[in-house]
Amino acid sequence: MSIYDISINAANQSALEALAQNREPKWQPEAVDEFWKESAPLFDANKRHKQTGESMESYIKKYEAVRPHIYLPDASTMGDAHLQYAAFGPNPTLAGRAALLKSLNGDMDSYNFVASSWNADPSKLQPGTPPGNFDSAAAGLKAQERVKQLRAALAEAEEVANATAPKAKPGDHASNPWSKAGFNVTAEGSLVRAIGAEKAARIAASVGCTIGSTKPNPNY
Repeated sequence: MSIYDISINAANQSALEALAQNREPKWQPEAVDEFWKESAPLFDANKRHKQTGESMESYIKKYEAVRPHIYLPDASTMGDAHLQYAAFGPNPTLAGRAALLKSLNGDMDSYNFVASSWNADPSKLQPGTPPGNFDSAAAGLKAQERVKQLRAALAEAEEVANATAPKAKPGDHASNPWSKAGFNVTAEGSLVRAIGAEKAARIAASVGCTIGSTKPNPNY
């Protein structure tokens, strides 16, 4: 190897090391060292892959995709690829699954969500298929939590709306198709189809009738 080649290799080693050290999520230190040592000879003076012509950034993304074990374990984060890999990767273990569940504070819903992101059956110790992005499970759980928040907000808003809506005055049943003032067999049938027999029956009962009543209750 010429002095020129040695200098190019050294420059590429430094560039690749810096690139690997600044990845998110973080890599294990030994993974960083292994990466720049084995990858530097693959790049030319322009920091392009000698065979494919791709950039170092493009190369490192592909490198990460097939080596999820390189990440630094972090039991406090849902998106930890290392724990997911140990639980549902090519060689899943019960210990790996226990560690993942522990990192999720024992939340089985979250655990099962991660398993589904790997297309894995949590009840069987069989390998799954890695998700395209190891943060996908975390993103999915955040979205799931957001849906719960929105549903709770909607329920609260509906409760407030029901509490503050104008109340019908006693005897004011003109909009009720079973009432004396608004009796309409066609409208009754439409209402049953629209809201179901159970709810429609309650509306009919509010004016002393049943769904099958053929005439209104004169007291309403």
